[in-house]
Amino acid sequence: MNELIALLKKYIDTRTEIVKIEVQQEISRFVTRFFKLIILGFLGLLSLIFFALGVALLLNDVLQTPKYVGFVIVSVIFMLFVIVLYKNFGKVSSIIRKYFHLTKSKPDND
Repeated sequence: MNELIALLKKYIDTRTEIVKIEVQQEISRFVTRFFKLIILGFLGLLSLIFFALGVALLLNDVLQTPKYVGFVIVSVIFMLFVIVLYKNFGKVSSIIRKYFHLTKSKPDND
């Protein structure tokens, strides 16, 4: 009987350790994904800013207008894009949910 109790305690300790390791792995995956998202988002935003600056300066040269007109045109284009996204937010969020649902089951290459 004592052997059974000792084995049961050992089993419970082993299961507890396994759960701890699994939790640590999940936290590690989450932190890795979070920082990947932050870095990719920052680089994407930086690229978008430089692209917008380039397009605005190009528009100024092509249209031969004062320096601010190209920037106003680019800003209006971005505002229209934001309005379209806002109006179709339900469709966009369902596409995002479908994407994350489909990619959740794929193995992580972290």
